[in-house]
Amino acid sequence: MTTEQERYSLALQDLYQRTTQGIKLGLDNTQQLLDALGNPERKMKHVVVAGTNGKGSTSSLLATVCQEAGHRTGLYTSPHLLRFTERIKIDGIELSQDRVLEYYETIRSVEAACDALPTFFEVTTAMALMAFADAGVQIAVMEVGLGGRLDSTNVVDKTLSIITPIAMDHVHILGNTLAEIASEKAGIITATAPALSAKQKPEAQAVLEKTCHGLNTTLHSCSEYSRTAETLTIQADKATKSFSYKGPDYQACNINTVAHALPLLTKAGFDMGLRHLEQALAHWQWPGRFQSLNHDCQVILDGAHNPHALQALMDTLKDRNNQPLHIVFSAIHTKDAGNMIDTLVENTPFVYLCPSSVGKSLSEESLKSLNSRIPTYPGPAAAFNAASEAACRDGGLVLVTGSLFLVADILHHVTGERRDPGVVS
Repeated sequence: MTTEQERYSLALQDLYQRTTQGIKLGLDNTQQLLDALGNPERKMKHVVVAGTNGKGSTSSLLATVCQEAGHRTGLYTSPHLLRFTERIKIDGIELSQDRVLEYYETIRSVEAACDALPTFFEVTTAMALMAFADAGVQIAVMEVGLGGRLDSTNVVDKTLSIITPIAMDHVHILGNTLAEIASEKAGIITATAPALSAKQKPEAQAVLEKTCHGLNTTLHSCSEYSRTAETLTIQADKATKSFSYKGPDYQACNINTVAHALPLLTKAGFDMGLRHLEQALAHWQWPGRFQSLNHDCQVILDGAHNPHALQALMDTLKDRNNQPLHIVFSAIHTKDAGNMIDTLVENTPFVYLCPSSVGKSLSEESLKSLNSRIPTYPGPAAAFNAASEAACRDGGLVLVTGSLFLVADILHHVTGERRDPGVVS
C-alpha cells in the first residue's frame, strides 16, 4: 500500500514534470483553470509584488506586517528552499502536505477545461489561491514569478501593485534593455489600484511613470531612508520612525518599500501602520537572504542570483574589518555567471565554484571555463567544506551565494533541516 509520504513524493514528481514544458507566458490558461475551480481568487484582496531583486523579501515582510495588524494573510512566493510547501503560507504557516495532495488532485480533475496542460507555475498559483480561499484569507500577498505582464499571478484583481528595484535579469525572456524589462514588470499595474515603486534607475522610472499616466492611476514612489550602524529611519505618510536595524542596505530598501505600502493598504480598508512594521521586524526573517548559520566558522547564506544583487551584497560586506572572505558560488545556466564571478574576484582571492544539485545548474566544467584560475568542486558539500576549513584557519567568513539552489543545498548540508523527499526543486 502506498503511504501518504509516497503519494506526496509522487505528486511532486508529477508536478515538476510540468517544468519540462518550459516557461509559457500568458494569462488565458491560468484564468481558464481558475474558472474551472470556481474562481477562488475572487474571495480575497491581493497585493502583487514584481521587480528584479527584493520581491520575495518585500512580500514576506509585508505579509508579516499584515498578520501583526490582525488581518488573515496569505503569502505566495517562489522559489522555495527546502520544501515545496514553503511557497504557500497562511498567517506564516506552510501549507500541509495533505492539502497539497488534495488541491493537486482537484486541479488534475478539472485541467481538461484548459486549452493546454497547465504548467508548474500555473498549477502552483491556482493551488495557492484555493488554499487562501478555503482558509478565509482577507489579503493575499503574491510574488510575481517572472516578469509581471504575462505572469500567472497577474490574473488577480489588485488592491496594490508593488515594484521592487528593477535590474537586468532574464534578458533571454524579458528584453535586452532596462526599459524593456521595466515594461514587463509594469504590466502588473492597473487602472483600478495604486502602484508603489522602490527607488529605480531613471530608465525604469520613466517606464513606470508612463505606464501609470496611460492608465490614469497614481504611481507612489518611496522617499529616501537613512541609517546608521544600528538604526534605520524611514519617512512614510508624513510620519517618521526609527527602527533598530543592523542588516544589509539592500534589505533596508525592502523595509522602506513595505513602510510606504502601509498607508496605501490602510486607505484600502486594511488598517496598519509603522508600529506593526516594528513588531514584525522584531521576529521576521527570510531564509536564504543574508541568513547566518551556526557553524564552526561564521557563515552567511544569500541567494544573490544576478549581477545587481551580487554587487549590492558585496557592498554590504565591504566593512568587515579586513576579515578574509571565502565565497562558495554556483549559478544556473541562464544567469550572467561570468560577470558575477568577475565581481567576486574583485572582492576576494578566495572563491570556490561548484554546481548545485539542480539539473539547470552550470556544470563544474562550465564554471571552470569561465575562470580557470579559480578552484572548482564536484558538488556543494565539497566546496563548502573546503571554504569553511580555510575560514576556520584564518578567522574568515564563508559566504554562500549566486543561487538559491546552492543556498538550499548548504542549508540542508549544515542543518539537516527537512527537505522534500526524492525531488530537488
